[in-house]
Amino acid sequence: MQRNKKNIAAISALALGVTYTAVSWAVVKAGQNKRPDIFPTYRPWHVMLEPTEPKRVAVIFNPIKVNAQYGCKVVKEQLAEAGWDEPIFYETEVDNPGYSMAKDAVKNGAEIVIAIGGDGTVREVAAGIAGSDAALGIVPLGTGNLLARNLKLEYWDIEACVNSALHGYTQPIDMVRISMRNEARTETVRNFLVMGGAGFDAQIMTDANEELKARFGWVAYVQSGLKNVVAPRRPAKIVLDDETILDRKIRTVLIANCGEVQGGIKLTSSITARDGQLEVIVLTPRSLMGWLRVSARFMLGPSVFDRRTPVVEHFIGKKVSVDFEGVPLPVEVDGDVLEPATHLDAEIVPAAVNVRLYPEDRVRTRPWNEIPQEILESREKLQQKLADSSDTILQEFVDTLEDRSRKVQKWFDK
Repeated sequence: MQRNKKNIAAISALALGVTYTAVSWAVVKAGQNKRPDIFPTYRPWHVMLEPTEPKRVAVIFNPIKVNAQYGCKVVKEQLAEAGWDEPIFYETEVDNPGYSMAKDAVKNGAEIVIAIGGDGTVREVAAGIAGSDAALGIVPLGTGNLLARNLKLEYWDIEACVNSALHGYTQPIDMVRISMRNEARTETVRNFLVMGGAGFDAQIMTDANEELKARFGWVAYVQSGLKNVVAPRRPAKIVLDDETILDRKIRTVLIANCGEVQGGIKLTSSITARDGQLEVIVLTPRSLMGWLRVSARFMLGPSVFDRRTPVVEHFIGKKVSVDFEGVPLPVEVDGDVLEPATHLDAEIVPAAVNVRLYPEDRVRTRPWNEIPQEILESREKLQQKLADSSDTILQEFVDTLEDRSRKVQKWFDK
């Protein structure tokens, strides 16, 4: 009986933690969805950049993303305010996620090509304009928004991102070209801007619940990660810059152009998207304790204990080859899952893509006392709408939790 009570307490604590996380992110999502109705123009606490010389603009957007149409509307409004010509709009498709549209935009003379969508849309558009004089503008609407995070864009603010895309400065960044070979020895080539890899990370994305991902973002990856945490390690031989650096069993291998992810966690050791280098990150935990050490390594930094028996290793170079000795592993690039591969070859492409960014020497946020009173009142209305939304969402979760608790109690009673 005592053991049953402990089990119930443990399950209840876990359920409460999951519920708290889910409710928090549901409130954030609700606010993002409602914001266009409350702020029809830009949020004035972002210091808007003044228009420069007119440029030809193309917009490539993913129509299934929440706020994609609103992002297009903001682009049109800011172009009108600047006195520039209207942009050319391209809508992505399931089997054409942006690459050919970007090629077409450059061919038609676009000087700025704005990608409105998730990391996949940004990656495809960037690959399409790579090597040209056109510059990439980023309006991130995805789950991770990883490139926007690494480039210090205000990924939570559509108006600010549009303003930086149109009137910011141009900065070239690197790209990674990766070639994947499957069991049938068929090769597939992709480009990515943030991170690609094989093993545990790709399996998490493969198994993530799409409905949960759509409602709560990265929470879906937590659930999938717990399911795959005890999977076996796989053999891998890693050759960096034509020199073998590793030949043993691993859980995952990441190839990074830059490495900041959600929560401000930085997976890479030192590289940036502008230094002409890639970084290989190898994870080799053997058990649940090993995964705890991996988490501590990324959240708290390396320790003396970790250096003696590492579960995370970092290697920096310009090209890398990874062979999984005939065992196919799932592969992902910038959050998109690809087919399993038995061999990977990746190489850095320096300064491949021009990106529009907010000037680093400018302060981008206005002091609180300079924000007009009517905007502060609008903010209070937004907070009230969020509170109303959170009450409804919280009640749904409470009802669900009570139902689950009753089922658990019946199970223990039996």
